[in-house]
Amino acid sequence: ENDQALLVIATGLVYDIKSLILDDIPWLCGGTLQGELRLWRTDNGDPAPVSLGRHNDRVNALAVAGTLVASGSNDAIVGVWELANAVGPDSPPLALLAGHSDAIISLDFLPIKTLLLASGSLDATIRIWNPANGGSCLRLIYGHINHVTAITAFADEHGRIRLASASSDATVRLWDLDNDNDDPDEITM
Repeated sequence: ENDQALLVIATGLVYDIKSLILDDIPWLCGGTLQGELRLWRTDNGDPAPVSLGRHNDRVNALAVAGTLVASGSNDAIVGVWELANAVGPDSPPLALLAGHSDAIISLDFLPIKTLLLASGSLDATIRIWNPANGGSCLRLIYGHINHVTAITAFADEHGRIRLASASSDATVRLWDLDNDNDDPDEITM
Protein backbone atom coordinates (compact mmCIF):
# COMPACT_ATOMS: atom_id res chain seq x y z
CA GLU A 1 0.00 0.00 0.00
CA ASN A 2 1.44 3.35 -1.05
CA ASP A 3 -0.30 6.12 0.91
CA GLN A 4 0.74 9.51 -0.43
CA ALA A 5 -1.39 11.51 2.03
CA LEU A 6 0.45 14.32 3.79
CA LEU A 7 -1.54 13.78 6.96
CA VAL A 8 -4.44 11.55 7.96
CA ILE A 9 -6.58 13.84 10.06
CA ALA A 10 -9.88 12.02 10.31
CA THR A 11 -11.24 8.56 10.53
CA GLY A 12 -14.95 7.91 10.32
CA LEU A 13 -17.53 9.33 7.98
CA VAL A 14 -17.13 12.99 7.05
CA TYR A 15 -19.80 14.20 4.62
CA ASP A 16 -18.43 17.60 3.65
CA ILE A 17 -15.16 19.39 4.25
CA LYS A 18 -14.05 23.00 3.71
CA SER A 19 -10.80 24.87 4.25
CA LEU A 20 -10.46 28.17 6.08
CA ILE A 21 -7.94 30.49 7.67
CA LEU A 22 -8.40 31.67 11.26
CA ASP A 23 -5.78 33.90 12.90
CA ASP A 24 -3.36 33.04 10.07
CA ILE A 25 -3.70 29.31 10.86
CA PRO A 26 -4.97 26.96 8.14
CA TRP A 27 -7.83 24.67 9.22
CA LEU A 28 -10.18 22.12 7.75
CA CYS A 29 -13.77 21.96 8.93
CA GLY A 30 -15.73 18.74 8.53
CA GLY A 31 -19.26 17.59 9.24
CA THR A 32 -19.78 14.04 10.50
CA LEU A 33 -22.34 11.24 10.46
CA GLN A 34 -22.92 11.88 14.18
CA GLY A 35 -23.82 15.53 13.55
CA GLU A 36 -20.56 16.98 14.83
CA LEU A 37 -18.64 19.89 13.36
CA ARG A 38 -14.91 19.37 13.74
CA LEU A 39 -11.89 21.53 13.00
CA TRP A 40 -8.43 20.20 12.20
CA ARG A 41 -5.23 22.24 11.97
CA THR A 42 -3.32 21.48 8.81
CA ASP A 43 -0.05 23.23 9.61
CA ASN A 44 1.32 21.34 12.61
CA GLY A 45 0.74 17.65 11.90
CA ASP A 46 -1.64 17.30 14.87
CA PRO A 47 -4.58 15.12 13.80
CA ALA A 48 -6.59 15.81 16.98
CA PRO A 49 -9.87 17.53 16.05
CA VAL A 50 -11.34 20.51 17.83
CA SER A 51 -15.09 20.17 18.28
CA LEU A 52 -17.04 23.21 17.18
CA GLY A 53 -20.68 22.29 17.65
CA ARG A 54 -23.26 19.74 16.74
CA HIS A 55 -26.55 18.97 15.07
CA ASN A 56 -29.07 16.31 16.06
CA ASP A 57 -28.33 14.33 12.89
CA ARG A 58 -25.77 13.93 10.09
CA VAL A 59 -24.10 17.07 8.70
CA ASN A 60 -24.48 17.04 4.91
CA ALA A 61 -23.19 20.44 3.80
CA LEU A 62 -20.82 23.21 4.84
CA ALA A 63 -20.14 26.73 3.61
CA VAL A 64 -17.39 29.10 4.76
CA ALA A 65 -17.18 32.90 4.62
CA GLY A 66 -14.31 34.47 6.53
CA THR A 67 -14.58 33.17 10.10
CA LEU A 68 -18.14 31.92 9.66
CA VAL A 69 -19.05 28.30 9.03
CA ALA A 70 -22.58 27.31 8.04
CA SER A 71 -23.68 23.69 8.42
CA GLY A 72 -26.73 21.94 7.00
CA SER A 73 -28.04 18.72 8.45
CA ASN A 74 -30.57 15.92 8.17
CA ASP A 75 -32.28 17.63 11.13
CA ALA A 76 -33.51 20.31 8.64
CA ILE A 77 -31.58 23.01 10.53
CA VAL A 78 -28.85 25.32 9.23
CA GLY A 79 -26.34 26.26 11.94
CA VAL A 80 -24.07 29.29 11.59
CA TRP A 81 -20.96 29.30 13.76
CA GLU A 82 -18.61 32.23 14.40
CA LEU A 83 -15.19 30.60 14.74
CA ALA A 84 -13.60 33.58 16.46
CA ASN A 85 -16.03 33.07 19.37
CA ALA A 86 -16.03 29.26 19.44
CA VAL A 87 -14.68 27.78 22.64
CA GLY A 88 -15.63 24.11 22.40
CA PRO A 89 -18.29 21.55 21.53
CA ASP A 90 -20.98 23.45 23.39
CA SER A 91 -20.21 26.79 21.77
CA PRO A 92 -23.48 28.49 20.95
CA PRO A 93 -24.09 29.11 17.26
CA LEU A 94 -24.50 32.61 15.89
CA ALA A 95 -27.82 31.41 14.46
CA LEU A 96 -29.95 28.31 14.04
CA LEU A 97 -32.05 28.67 10.90
CA ALA A 98 -35.24 26.62 10.81
CA GLY A 99 -37.80 26.52 8.01
CA HIS A 100 -36.97 23.62 5.71
CA SER A 101 -39.16 20.54 6.13
CA ASP A 102 -36.44 18.05 5.16
CA ALA A 103 -32.67 17.60 5.18
CA ILE A 104 -30.40 20.44 4.02
CA ILE A 105 -27.85 19.12 1.53
CA SER A 106 -26.38 22.25 -0.06
CA LEU A 107 -25.23 25.65 1.23
CA ASP A 108 -23.45 28.71 -0.10
CA PHE A 109 -22.83 32.25 1.14
CA LEU A 110 -23.85 34.96 -1.31
CA PRO A 111 -21.00 37.14 -2.66
CA ILE A 112 -22.30 40.46 -1.31
CA LYS A 113 -21.32 42.82 1.51
CA THR A 114 -24.31 41.86 3.65
CA LEU A 115 -23.91 38.35 4.98
CA LEU A 116 -26.58 36.22 3.33
CA LEU A 117 -26.72 32.44 3.02
CA ALA A 118 -28.54 30.15 0.59
CA SER A 119 -29.67 26.65 1.54
CA GLY A 120 -30.99 23.85 -0.67
CA SER A 121 -33.03 20.99 0.73
CA LEU A 122 -34.59 17.63 0.03
CA ASP A 123 -37.92 19.51 0.41
CA ALA A 124 -37.27 20.89 -3.14
CA THR A 125 -36.90 24.50 -1.94
CA ILE A 126 -34.13 27.06 -1.63
CA ARG A 127 -34.08 29.59 1.18
CA ILE A 128 -32.11 32.82 1.45
CA TRP A 129 -31.24 33.65 5.06
CA ASN A 130 -29.84 36.57 7.00
CA PRO A 131 -28.06 34.84 9.89
CA ALA A 132 -27.01 38.15 11.47
CA ASN A 133 -30.59 39.37 11.66
CA GLY A 134 -31.93 36.79 14.11
CA GLY A 135 -31.82 34.11 11.45
CA SER A 136 -34.66 35.42 9.35
CA CYS A 137 -35.60 33.79 6.04
CA LEU A 138 -35.61 36.59 3.47
CA ARG A 139 -36.77 34.58 0.49
CA LEU A 140 -38.27 31.18 -0.24
CA ILE A 141 -37.65 29.92 -3.76
CA TYR A 142 -39.82 27.26 -5.37
CA GLY A 143 -39.27 25.84 -8.82
CA HIS A 144 -37.72 22.40 -8.56
CA ILE A 145 -40.04 19.41 -8.34
CA ASN A 146 -37.50 17.20 -6.56
CA HIS A 147 -34.56 17.45 -4.14
CA VAL A 148 -32.24 20.44 -4.48
CA THR A 149 -28.88 18.68 -4.58
CA ALA A 150 -26.42 21.53 -5.15
CA ILE A 151 -26.30 25.33 -5.15
CA THR A 152 -23.68 27.94 -5.91
CA ALA A 153 -23.96 31.72 -5.67
CA PHE A 154 -21.96 34.16 -7.80
CA ALA A 155 -21.93 37.66 -9.25
CA ASP A 156 -22.33 37.76 -13.02
CA GLU A 157 -20.42 40.04 -15.41
CA HIS A 158 -22.79 42.93 -14.58
CA GLY A 159 -22.48 42.48 -10.81
CA ARG A 160 -25.95 40.91 -10.44
CA ILE A 161 -26.21 38.19 -7.82
CA ARG A 162 -27.11 34.82 -9.33
CA LEU A 163 -27.79 31.44 -7.79
CA ALA A 164 -27.48 28.20 -9.72
CA SER A 165 -29.30 25.16 -8.34
CA ALA A 166 -29.21 21.53 -9.38
CA SER A 167 -31.92 19.03 -8.59
CA SER A 168 -32.88 15.37 -8.74
CA ASP A 169 -35.53 16.55 -11.21
CA ALA A 170 -32.69 16.60 -13.79
CA THR A 171 -32.62 20.39 -14.13
CA VAL A 172 -30.16 23.13 -13.35
CA ARG A 173 -31.87 26.45 -12.73
CA LEU A 174 -30.31 29.89 -12.72
CA TRP A 175 -31.98 32.44 -10.41
CA ASP A 176 -31.57 36.22 -10.50
CA LEU A 177 -31.49 37.20 -6.82
CA ASP A 178 -31.46 40.92 -7.61
CA ASN A 179 -35.17 40.85 -8.44
CA ASP A 180 -38.21 39.21 -6.91
CA ASN A 181 -39.07 37.18 -9.99
CA ASP A 182 -38.77 33.48 -9.19
CA ASP A 183 -38.88 32.43 -12.85
CA PRO A 184 -35.46 30.89 -13.45
CA ASP A 185 -33.54 30.24 -16.61
CA GLU A 186 -33.67 26.45 -16.88
CA ILE A 187 -31.11 24.05 -18.26
CA THR A 188 -32.43 20.49 -18.60
CA MET A 189 -29.87 17.80 -18.03
